[in-house]
Amino acid sequence: MRLNNKHHAELLIMLLLPSFLLALDVRGTVKTVAGIPVHSALVVFVSERDSTLRFSSLTDSLGQYRIVITNIPAVQSPTPQFALHQNYPNPFAESTMIGYSTENRDDAVVTIYDILGREIRRFQLTANSQTANRVLWDGRDKMGQKVASGVYFYRLTSSEKAETKKMLYGRHSEMLASSAMSHVRFQSFANSVRIFPDTYTLLIENTDSTRPKIEPVKQKNLTIARDTLLDLTVQEAFVGKWELLGLQNETVTAIALHPNDTAIIYAGTMFDFSAGVLGQLFKSEDFGKTWDTLLIGGSYRDIVIDPVNPETVYALPHQIIKSTNGGRTWQDASIGIRLDWETRVGSFAIDPKNPNVLYAGTGGFFGGSLYKSTDGGQSWRDLASGDTLSDGVISLAVDPINSNIIYAGTAWRGQVLKSTDAGNSWNVTGLGDNRIPHNLLIHPRNSQLIFAATGFRGVWKSSNGGETWNSFNEGLPDTVSGIKLAMNSESFELYLIATAREGGWLYRRDNFDTQWTKMGINEIRTSYYYSDLELSPLNRFLYLGIRGLYRFRFH
Repeated sequence: MRLNNKHHAELLIMLLLPSFLLALDVRGTVKTVAGIPVHSALVVFVSERDSTLRFSSLTDSLGQYRIVITNIPAVQSPTPQFALHQNYPNPFAESTMIGYSTENRDDAVVTIYDILGREIRRFQLTANSQTANRVLWDGRDKMGQKVASGVYFYRLTSSEKAETKKMLYGRHSEMLASSAMSHVRFQSFANSVRIFPDTYTLLIENTDSTRPKIEPVKQKNLTIARDTLLDLTVQEAFVGKWELLGLQNETVTAIALHPNDTAIIYAGTMFDFSAGVLGQLFKSEDFGKTWDTLLIGGSYRDIVIDPVNPETVYALPHQIIKSTNGGRTWQDASIGIRLDWETRVGSFAIDPKNPNVLYAGTGGFFGGSLYKSTDGGQSWRDLASGDTLSDGVISLAVDPINSNIIYAGTAWRGQVLKSTDAGNSWNVTGLGDNRIPHNLLIHPRNSQLIFAATGFRGVWKSSNGGETWNSFNEGLPDTVSGIKLAMNSESFELYLIATAREGGWLYRRDNFDTQWTKMGINEIRTSYYYSDLELSPLNRFLYLGIRGLYRFRFH
């Protein structure tokens, strides 16, 4: 018997869903405020009872989606440190997200195989926090060609463990992402068996193929108790433009972005004594649309999220404070660090391979030091030997490939120091004195390549692990101060906050450019105390903290 598309779809769902499962049918359309259907948007329902339960669909050319919510129990990972999650959406037509957890990312690989066991695509995982915990597969092989529709396997492997799961790819989104669901009769399940209601968080996000691009949506406390028709209206995105997300009455000096949930943003602001403005710590869980005040008081230099457990967050208002529940409560994590009214913690770094290992640099008018914790901030050890680090540490960077290698920028002498034994001993690199390295950046794939944003000397680049440095200032004003650097982990394009006497600017420079070019925002105050810069996971957004928090969408 020859099967048509309807029968193919019914057979597909019968194979994917065991007959004993209870199911609810949620469907609707996604349109912009102007009424334009949104094609290939990702619609996800996440159970608030068990966040491992995720149900998703891609919208079709008419903006329609359809999701089946079942009583599938959560699958426990082999260990808390190693797990391969089911991709979503699945089935998929354009792209799919593969989530994973692994204690050591330096030797871990996610590999895609076809049904014959042939390798299709390989993702070498790194310790870079901006891409940790998930990879995006666009249905292309290692030559960049779209693969054929069908069943594929993906496998997470490390030096000690391996796990494999199955996914279904098809180019016809109407069949696999939406219409397949529309031909299955779930009404009889809902009418014949009572299904206990559950609350869900609704996410609507862009994929690489979403047209038109939209502003992401996150809506909590959505109760689904029966088959539901839910039409959704979204805002069309401003691609290639700056958007103010709020906090316009604050000077945003620290930004942190959740590595797995793009809706979650932390922002810290500066205390301004002359203006009578208290520094504050804020959190948004809806992409910056609304903000909750977590703490009042302090002047925030940095916010850092644990890449393995994102509920653990560190912030630097003067000392180090730590939250283990996503910012709801905080405790001091500075025991063992010498601080006073003038000496503060100004730099902070986490070992990408062991998040219990932390480094903190202090500084002030009378100098400072560098400290190390091996227990997540419960206790600290002073790493200074003689006067090597005694003039204050204002910047830190840990090598993402070999975390025994650490770079520290000092304040008074303006040096970049290097340790190859996890901070036990230090040597001066070839950058020279009086550079005042405000920010250090190590290339995520080539740790011999290091960039330093310095005071009054602009940007410097080393291609040999700090032995020698060259000026990297083409296109920048004379006597410019480099304040903060960020790098796109896929294209390796660089972004820079730079200031001079006449003002401040944001610049970009990619691998093929011979000089820096402005990005078109000119509201940056002079001094590295007044701003911050962060790239979002998957490099879709660039966040800029100045007077207010701004976001630039790349695609």
